[in-house]
Amino acid sequence: MAACEGGKAGVKMGGRSEPAPLQNLTDCHNNVNSKSRRFSDQNNNDFSADENCYQVRSIPGKGLGYVARRRLEPGHLVVQDIPVITLKHDHKFKEWLARGEDTERSKLMLILRHLVPYILVAISIYFLPPIVVLLLLGCEKIISDFSDTYSLVKFQDGCDKLYSKYNESTREIQERLDCLANVFNTSTTKERIAGIFCTNSFMMEDGVSGIFTEISRFNHSCRSNCSFTGETIDGVFKISVRVSSTVEKGEELTICYLDSLEDGAPHLTKDRQKYLQWAYRFECRCEDCELPRTLRDIEDQRRSRLVRLRSQWRLSTSPERDWVNIQEQIYLLLSLDSSGKLEYLVTTLELAWDCIEELENDGNARKVTKESRMEIVNLGVVWSQVLYGSDHSIAQDWSNRLNNLRKTTSSPTQQTTTSNGSKKKSTLNGRMKSKRSKSSKLHRC
Repeated sequence: MAACEGGKAGVKMGGRSEPAPLQNLTDCHNNVNSKSRRFSDQNNNDFSADENCYQVRSIPGKGLGYVARRRLEPGHLVVQDIPVITLKHDHKFKEWLARGEDTERSKLMLILRHLVPYILVAISIYFLPPIVVLLLLGCEKIISDFSDTYSLVKFQDGCDKLYSKYNESTREIQERLDCLANVFNTSTTKERIAGIFCTNSFMMEDGVSGIFTEISRFNHSCRSNCSFTGETIDGVFKISVRVSSTVEKGEELTICYLDSLEDGAPHLTKDRQKYLQWAYRFECRCEDCELPRTLRDIEDQRRSRLVRLRSQWRLSTSPERDWVNIQEQIYLLLSLDSSGKLEYLVTTLELAWDCIEELENDGNARKVTKESRMEIVNLGVVWSQVLYGSDHSIAQDWSNRLNNLRKTTSSPTQQTTTSNGSKKKSTLNGRMKSKRSKSSKLHRC
């Protein structure tokens, strides 16, 4: 979220080339080739965090944000940060603040409103037949009301824990937290701390979020020029932000707050804007949201198509259909700059490789041309290095696949044999992976 009191989260503005309409699958690889060549000759070995590559600057209409001091190439590590405060919380924790209600009063009203029904249910246990009692207990309304009441109580408990952690923090950490934005209307000091937490935190895993004070300075764009990843290193969870597309000197560095391609997530322009207004209290005016109506409709069509393809892939049991599906997903992700998150492209390329291996093990290797296989691997090498850095295990896996594929291509008749001399179908990375979603749990709360 935008990183200073009084400033709302902003977005990257700027011009962009006119997107082409959706094309059929026969054009997929040509578009993939032209898109990936931008970084094909780039040296991505310098991956140490570079605090001198950006500066904090006031941006009109956005508050504070990061601006590049010089031209930054894809793969450049901008920030690596660890959480200063973490919290295990209920899934509705942020919702209570976003509602804009007085939570103390809401809790009292909820308890009073549901007190009489629950007393009646308790009395009915003694006077009504068991079947009627079961029907009452199964009433969706009663269950929903109880869930809301419990969630609100957990919210207050979370506020208490955050306030306690805040008071136990060093003065330096308290000052860093106080400088962060709180976009919610809060009436107490505890809720103000909770507001800062909900405005700036990242979900590290299911039900656990943390505030990363340096990364909280990044503003939002639906087509961001930076991507972030998180993992535990030496027992400490860290988030790394790297440049995902070339950033010119003076251009704002942005990340995407949304997981817009997940089930039920807002992917259309109007839905993204509505969600961002609700969750972060700002109107998104990024380059995607500010496109002319015709071009915006084309972008929405692409996103909708991509969401449908992802859904169809999850339901499919045919490797042949999966291969056609994933190729189109890759094309659309490249045309949409990964819908703001480069991880979508890298994980889809991983799924493409799994599909190739599955086809090979089923004896359908001819379904995939050598050119297509090489294209997938080349894209995997390039984009995994941009997202994770060349020394990361995922990038190393792609490099190994490329080396193995080159060896296989130079010796097309080579096959793996078992210890008893029988021929065995080989997989290029030596293992088969189960068909699954590989999306990270890391995202903005």
